[in-house]
Amino acid sequence: WSIADIGDYNGDGRDDIVWHNTDGSLALWIMNGFSVTSQTIIAVVPTEWGLV
Repeated sequence: WSIADIGDYNGDGRDDIVWHNTDGSLALWIMNGFSVTSQTIIAVVPTEWGLV
């Protein structure tokens, strides 16, 4: 897994983290400071696709 993006995905004013796996999985961690409040796989994309 590697970090694909950091941004406020739930509108609470805090940064959240999008992770990308080599198998094409994208996961979203909703953060509260340094604590993960929820996590989910948001998509699985073909491995030949790239993130921009």
